Amino acid sequence: MPADENKAIIQRFYDEVINGKNLDVLDEIMAENYIDHNAIYGGAIGREGFRRASQATPGIGTAFPDFRNDVDDLIGEGDKVACRWTASGTHQGEFLGIAATGQHIKWGGITIFRLENGKIAERWPMQDRLGFMQQLGAIPGPQV
Repeated sequence: MPADENKAIIQRFYDEVINGKNLDVLDEIMAENYIDHNAIYGGAIGREGFRRASQATPGIGTAFPDFRNDVDDLIGEGDKVACRWTASGTHQGEFLGIAATGQHIKWGGITIFRLENGKIAERWPMQDRLGFMQQLGAIPGPQV
């Protein structure tokens, strides 16, 4: 598929699945034998594995009810699309044992996707978990 079509599928993943919380869209945009290389999802295999892992992820939607994951850049070549993104939300509930802080936090990352026959086949995410945990107060931040 052309790079522009692949990028549109990734944009739809963020808009409808991640931000819109519409897991039904997965049937249209994710390969049945999908592989997720995200440690949090435990290498979810298949569309159903992603669906189960998304629902079991320890409370990001509850702890950050206004959670968003915005696409900053999409770069496509061949069967791969790289996405630079910024996530944000207000910490309003316990998360990973950390009591709500009321802090609005932002963190970024880059995820590489591989598409096959117009569907997401693999995903390799990398995010600034250190910055995320520093903003929550779980890890001391840099001294300025």
